[in-house]
Amino acid sequence: MLFIIAAIELVLIFTKSTNADTVRKKLFGFSIILSLFFFSSYDPMIGLPLYVYPMLLSAVLSLMYHPKLKRSLIFVLVLLFVSMIIPLVRMEWELGTERYLLIKDSITDAFSLNDQQFIPTVDFTVIKHFLFMLVYVVFAIVNADIVKDNNYIKTLFDRLIMFFKILFIGIIVEWAVVNIFGGINDRNLMGLIFSLKTNSQTENWFTWGSYSVALWFTERSNFNIIAIYYMIFLKKREIKSAEWLWLVISAIAIYCSGSSSCLAILAAYLLAQTFVVLIRRKKISQIVFMSLILAGCVVVVLSNFELFTNKLQIFLSNEKAWNSGYFRANSITYGIEAIKDHFLFGVGIGTVLAHSMLIQTLANIGFVGTFLMLWLHYRICPIKCNLVNILSLIFIVGISYGCYMIQNFTSPFLIIIFIILNCSEEILDAKQNSKDDPLLLVWRKTSS
Repeated sequence: MLFIIAAIELVLIFTKSTNADTVRKKLFGFSIILSLFFFSSYDPMIGLPLYVYPMLLSAVLSLMYHPKLKRSLIFVLVLLFVSMIIPLVRMEWELGTERYLLIKDSITDAFSLNDQQFIPTVDFTVIKHFLFMLVYVVFAIVNADIVKDNNYIKTLFDRLIMFFKILFIGIIVEWAVVNIFGGINDRNLMGLIFSLKTNSQTENWFTWGSYSVALWFTERSNFNIIAIYYMIFLKKREIKSAEWLWLVISAIAIYCSGSSSCLAILAAYLLAQTFVVLIRRKKISQIVFMSLILAGCVVVVLSNFELFTNKLQIFLSNEKAWNSGYFRANSITYGIEAIKDHFLFGVGIGTVLAHSMLIQTLANIGFVGTFLMLWLHYRICPIKCNLVNILSLIFIVGISYGCYMIQNFTSPFLIIIFIILNCSEEILDAKQNSKDDPLLLVWRKTSS
């Protein structure tokens, strides 16, 4: 289903655009949006994530349209390629004997994790992740000029916010339907509509006094891409009244999802935003408004105090119990062991599984590969060292430690983070002309 919808959208991009530059920008935005909101969806062709195809098309078209690239970016690309090859050669020669939780074999939803550990080898999953990384890095490099186009970036953020609004409403509506019909299981239907790879959440669990929902995500916790939405608002100089309404709606959607990780992200955002408002000396009404939302989060936590404290205690103590905190803590612990074993270059891309994007990245490509990735993105999107950016970095790095976020770090998730950090507050606050975008114009009426 999703494959067909995406194919139609790609046809429209090429048929409705008049020049190559416009097509490039539309493909760039389409790739990012598809990877963020449908990252768990797979198309029928060789099990490749759907967003890889528009990324590849975007890269090819950009090379044809804008063939001159900075030598420094190409140099970093070569170094990154070499650093990723080294652990693959080690695996191919069977030089490693350590056992780890692997992406292709292990699941953290198992009480005995010792039985879930395997010796990594070069297989289809590893090759697939390797190709993903190359496609993504080339995609980022060849589109470096696009991320410097302020007008386009403003439009891209408007589209992201619009899709989050659709997501919020969808989750709330699904929650209402599921609970009205006594917890009806709609997971199979969601899997059919959105072409999900797996249907991990096989039922709508009873959480916080109601049945939770996940819309098109395989897991409720994958909804914590909402951190991107909150990062955009952390950067804005001032949040308008209509935008506050959508922040409240986002909090309601988080409650409906039943995800404790998302609730923690919301609380962390509100604390960070309160600090931002204080240092910028904004209206006291905004602080009061955030405090009210934060108080609502506290009420939810207190009403489910045992659930939260048990999960947190198990996560911190590594206590064996049937709890998501146990799964996360153990996978992170084993991931840290993998980092210690292969500090420089990692175990190999597409190998180690960890319930943390940060730990999984370090375990897979090592500190050398991670540094080169961050340096490459910094060269494309140079961020300024200011208090708001520091707060945003603390916010996103803290979340990436304890939450899965984007399961595949070869997706354009990282470039969006850097674009947000690089983007000035003036661009985010500017009113975008939406005459050529009817869909954005409709949503703008509620937030202008």
